[in-house]
Amino acid sequence: MPRVLETLEAGQTRSFAAEPELGERARGGIVMHPLLFGGRIHGVLAVAVHEALDTPRQEALARLAETLALHFDHAQLSEQ
Repeated sequence: MPRVLETLEAGQTRSFAAEPELGERARGGIVMHPLLFGGRIHGVLAVAVHEALDTPRQEALARLAETLALHFDHAQLSEQ
């Protein structure tokens, strides 16, 4: 998915129009958060939304992405 790569390269949250294949349930678009921690990239959290997210939901999604990145980073460091 090219938008995932765009989000990784930008290193910041991005929003996009939803792909038509996702249908009406994603008419609010797709929000992508890079999963970054300690300068390491662990992936992208992509969420399709029914309607535009208000500020509290945007903040909750950002916190979730930060938490996921921390867990992925800890798991990776534990394996080394």
